[in-house]
Amino acid sequence: MKAVIDIGSNSVRLAVFADGQIVLKRKCTTQLGRGLAASGLISDERKAATINAIRDFVKISVNLGVDKNDIYAFATAAVRRAGNGREFMDETYSASGVKVYLVGEDEEALLAAEGALGGKDGCVLDIGGASSELIVKKNGKIIYVHSLPLGAVVLTDSFAKDKAAAKAYVASRVTEYGKVPIIDLLTGIGGTTSCCSRVVAKSKNENEELADGKIVSLEKLKTLEDKFYTLTEKEMEKMGVERERTGIIACGVTLLIGIMEYLGVSAYVSSENDNLLGFYNAKLAGERS
Repeated sequence: MKAVIDIGSNSVRLAVFADGQIVLKRKCTTQLGRGLAASGLISDERKAATINAIRDFVKISVNLGVDKNDIYAFATAAVRRAGNGREFMDETYSASGVKVYLVGEDEEALLAAEGALGGKDGCVLDIGGASSELIVKKNGKIIYVHSLPLGAVVLTDSFAKDKAAAKAYVASRVTEYGKVPIIDLLTGIGGTTSCCSRVVAKSKNENEELADGKIVSLEKLKTLEDKFYTLTEKEMEKMGVERERTGIIACGVTLLIGIMEYLGVSAYVSSENDNLLGFYNAKLAGERS
């Protein structure tokens, strides 16, 4: 058995693997990237919450029978960008006994594609808390990859509930993707796209926990965007938004819409397979136990 911990800008996630299959998944929202846009640093509060979550995930993994040497952790945009990112990694190792692997921008996108597409071709968008990766795979080869240093947490920190300002800023930044060779349907992974998929499923009286593979239209996203900027947190929870995500989902959807409009796509298909699976497949699958 092996365990993989993804230290994201909004959430810490755990996946435990046995014979190549995920047998347990857990998530804890710690908002590691909160305030990073303004200060350039991970706050002591967010650092402590995240390290505690990692320690809990290590305990869960060990109790399931995972050897501590088979627990792997990787960090993404928030830790890459923070002036005290290395300090955070060192403190995490001291507290949990697990070393943190820092994933580069392009590598993060490659892991996302590996998890979402496996051996298939396609276009993947991974909107995180502090970055948004876009990658295109064709004929088994990566033909495009770019990481935009903008995510749901960073955008919320800057604009909160100012929809007009957020939309204008997103429009000015998405051009950094340049010319993207879109093929087939866009696959969306990450908290923003999966949340919208669950909300849409619930609105259709479908099982929101089975939102994987659901297609969400741009038109529907625009309707959700209007609601997310005006509804209370409790009203959003009733729609199917996780409590921990109600504060950042509005800007997350604005970013998603802006990217889709730039790409000229009218819908995305949601995938629950992401960089957790990608990390396992790329680095650990040959050492299955």
